Amino acid sequence: MEHKQQKQNRLVLIDKINNKMNTLVKNFIDNTNTSIKFKFVGNKQHFIGEKSYRDVYKVTITTPKATKSVMFGQSLNDSNGGGKEPTEYDILATLQKYDVETYQDFLNEYGYTDSKDTKQIYKAVVQEYEKVCALWSEDEIETLMEIS
Repeated sequence: MEHKQQKQNRLVLIDKINNKMNTLVKNFIDNTNTSIKFKFVGNKQHFIGEKSYRDVYKVTITTPKATKSVMFGQSLNDSNGGGKEPTEYDILATLQKYDVETYQDFLNEYGYTDSKDTKQIYKAVVQEYEKVCALWSEDEIETLMEIS
């Protein structure tokens, strides 16, 4: 009986967290006049060195400051040939919101070792952060950091 109650309590907590995140996302989108559009581009390898296939989307984000596109790899659990689009939360939560500084800082902070693949990853992270900075102000990015 206790196990069933614990499971129910956990589900209630998850629901509360989801509601809070959905509210944060809606408020952020409304307050920043942000538009997010998705286009399925295929079920393929998305991340550098990845062996699994996942649904990949081109995501176009538009704000009063700019329009930028990023590629989004859906979770493996939700990948089935374009059947489950990412949510606005999925996109905003996974955007690079922090400056990783130099390549050496990146290696130290994230535990990577120097390699060709790591240099590609670093470049992609820096480019995505630059797009985030082009889309939103520093204050808006601080608010965006709350969505995770």
